[in-house]
Amino acid sequence: MDEMNQNQSPYDRDFAEPYTSQDNTTFDPNYPESSEPSSYSYDAGYAAPADGKKPAGFGIAALIFGILSILLICIPIVPIITAIISIILGAVGMKKASEGTAGGKGMAIAGLIMGILCEIGGLVSALLGGAILIPSMMGYTKKSMQSSINSTAKTIYDSASTVLVEMDSEGITLPDYAVVCSDSNAEYGTTSFDADNFKERMQLYFSDLPNYEYYIVITDGYVEEAGCCEQGKDNVVGRYPDLITTDNDESFYDIYSDALY
Repeated sequence: MDEMNQNQSPYDRDFAEPYTSQDNTTFDPNYPESSEPSSYSYDAGYAAPADGKKPAGFGIAALIFGILSILLICIPIVPIITAIISIILGAVGMKKASEGTAGGKGMAIAGLIMGILCEIGGLVSALLGGAILIPSMMGYTKKSMQSSINSTAKTIYDSASTVLVEMDSEGITLPDYAVVCSDSNAEYGTTSFDADNFKERMQLYFSDLPNYEYYIVITDGYVEEAGCCEQGKDNVVGRYPDLITTDNDESFYDIYSDALY
């Protein structure tokens, strides 16, 4: 008998039959339930983070861009862009927090508020800057145009003076008083003076002369005054040697009439 027990395989032992309790739960005595809880669990949806906190990415990002908008407020354009990003992220963060799918609602609100304030501040600054800068630029442009046309008047004055010297050296009689103009019909005192020859010679020294309306006052064989404006722009006039300033609103006809009479 002992020999038979020694030769018996451990796999030949009898196993107890599983049984069912009154609540229809089946137990198998051969495989007792573990007293240790299972470390794995299954759920049909996404499990919440282990610490119970919800993601707050949008709220954090909104707060960061809101702070950047404030720090970069002195830099043109940049704070307006960061403020817009802060507003968008803040609005999305608030919506997700209200739906319960994200946290950081307070940070989202703070970022949204900072973005709105910086956006308003940036727009106000841009408007104020434009109100100051635009008139300054217009004033600078007007001064530049006035300086340029006065310089052209001086060029006409110098060219006319050079031609008169040439004509005098050639023995041509110069007028005691004459007004030579781009419009021959508006000339005065040129009956005994070849004004056309005079203007042709001037173009040798100033080739752009045909592009301007001009007058030249000649007294005792010398150029007394020259005035001009670009063709079709008689509201911006130049004169030499009595220069015209930007606060002068005279037209070309006005200064021509003053020179004539």
